Formats: sequence, C-alpha cells, structure tokens
Amino acid sequence: MPFAADTWGGLGFDNSSLNWFGSECGRTGSILELTLEPATPLANLTQQMFDAVAQEIYSVNTVYGVPVFLRYGHEMNGDWMIYGLQPTEYIASFRKMAAAVRAKTNMTAMVWAPNIGITYPFTGGEYAMPAAGTADFELLDTNKDGVVDNNDDPYSPYYPGDDVVDWVGLSLYNYPDPGCYDCAVVPTYFSDCLTGKGPGVEAVAVVTPAYTAVHDFYAMFCNDTVHAKPMMLPETGSPFIPAYANRTGAQTEAVIKSGWWTQLLSADTLSTFPRFRLALNFEEAKVQSPLGDDVLEDWKVANTTEQIDMFTGLLKQAGDLVAWSGNLTYACDGSVKLA
Repeated sequence: MPFAADTWGGLGFDNSSLNWFGSECGRTGSILELTLEPATPLANLTQQMFDAVAQEIYSVNTVYGVPVFLRYGHEMNGDWMIYGLQPTEYIASFRKMAAAVRAKTNMTAMVWAPNIGITYPFTGGEYAMPAAGTADFELLDTNKDGVVDNNDDPYSPYYPGDDVVDWVGLSLYNYPDPGCYDCAVVPTYFSDCLTGKGPGVEAVAVVTPAYTAVHDFYAMFCNDTVHAKPMMLPETGSPFIPAYANRTGAQTEAVIKSGWWTQLLSADTLSTFPRFRLALNFEEAKVQSPLGDDVLEDWKVANTTEQIDMFTGLLKQAGDLVAWSGNLTYACDGSVKLA
C-alpha cells in the first residue's frame, strides 16, 4: 500500500478509533494522517484537551512506531467550519495544539491545510464574514480596499507561523464546471488551482496578475524564497456521479478518476512542484446537490475491482515516484526518511 493513511476526529474523539488506525499503520509500516476538526467554538477548548490529544498521539508514535501528520482545524478559510473566518483565534488555537504535541513527541508533524481558495470568499455556509471594522475583518481585507473579495489573500491571514507549521496542505479536488459533470478532467486543473492561473481557474474567476499573486499557493508557501514547506493534499479526488452517467459528453468512472490521479502522479507535476510530496484520496461517497438535485458523488478508488485495478496500475506506472509502506526509517531527531 502507499505509505500514508487518513482518519478523522475532533477534540474529545473516541480514542479507540485512533488506536485502531495507529495499529494498522504500524502493521503495514505506514504514516498516519490524523485530521482533528473542532466541533465547538475554539474558545471552549482547554489546555487539558490539547494535552490529552497530544498524549494519545504520543501513544501512537511510541506503541506502534507510527509517525503522524496532524492536520488541525483544516479549511479554516471556509464559511462551513465553526472555527472558519476567525484568523486571530484560529492561529492561537493551532499554536496551542502544536505546543502540546511538541512537548510530548517529535514524531508528529503539524499540518496547516486551508481549502483551495480560487473562489474565496465562499458563500452559502453557516458562518458569516467578520463585521467590517473588527480586527479579524482587517486581517482578511488583505488589499485594504474595505471589502473581502476574490482579490484578497485566501491563505496568509490564517497562517500560524513557520515555527509551528511543518507541512502545508490543501483540500483540493477536481471540481468540474457546473455544466459539465462527469466530463473529462481538465488536463492542467491541478497546476492551475495550485498556481492561481490557467483555464481551470479562469472558468470560475477573473484572473489578473493581482489575483494570481495572492492565489499562487505553491509560490507563497513552498518556494525556497518564502516558507519552503513540504506540501500535501490531505484530501483529494475526482467525483463520479452515477446519475449523470448518460449525459452528453459523460465519461466513465475510470476515466474521470484516473484523469485526476494521472496529473498528480506525473513526472512533470512532481518536477514542477518538487515540494508536493503526498496526496490522500477522499475515500468517500456522499449525497450533494451540484445542480440543485440530490445526487451521489463518489470519489472512491477502492470501491470496485475495476477502480482498484485502475488506481494500483497508475501507482505501479509511476515507479520510483511513489513510496510504498514498509520503506520508512526513523531518526532520533524525529525525521522520517525513505529507506
């Protein structure tokens, strides 16, 4: 199997689930990516909660010998998160979580992972933008024009700092244009979204040099001259919608999903973005309403024999570009390297 697996939880989660995932990663020689999504206002989180989580993660590190990527409070730039659009409180909370973890272990890396921001600020979520004149609004109005819109930086106001962020990440999926669900994947969609320019972005935003300057995530957080952080996609995939399979231009499930992963695994992608080092498929299917009607969207690549064969075939074709479980070595400083 590839060398990382993913699980989700919130502060106060069922520790038996984390223990099970930790044991499985230990059995297979993998790294665990743990997502912690606070389900209560951040002000309600206590130091005891942070310390308890850190202790559980330390147990996974030591009992099973499993390194952990801890993605804490992801998609904090989204209006669907209870902690979203609150940069001041979010940064303080992230730093508390990082401090608690680092007091216990050096085998857990802190992952900061906003949502892809090409259509930021988002609308339709439960939580509102901070009121004009507040400290958070001033932070989010990065170009200081009195409004928070698509020309503002969707990432930097939420960045907790180089000293507490080990990896950066993005929730980034193949999201087709509304009129073309189940169509073939735009060949440059990944790089377009990552750099804030190109046809994949131009379909949903007015792209100008000013726009690209604050939407080029890779240049902003991964280039040598800035934060120089390694990057992952902690959740990604390409959705197949069975209800739309007979629409004009619709492609097969294998074409839709392989089209996305072919981009992520290509030698060109990895040479262009050398700090892009990890991607985890969103192994879920859920009902959503892309065109106003409730339909099942399926991102899974392990749901049928056909999809498993497709995905493992792509991994094998990638050869040495892909690391496999069982090939990790650990140093006393907490670093993890391929054997």
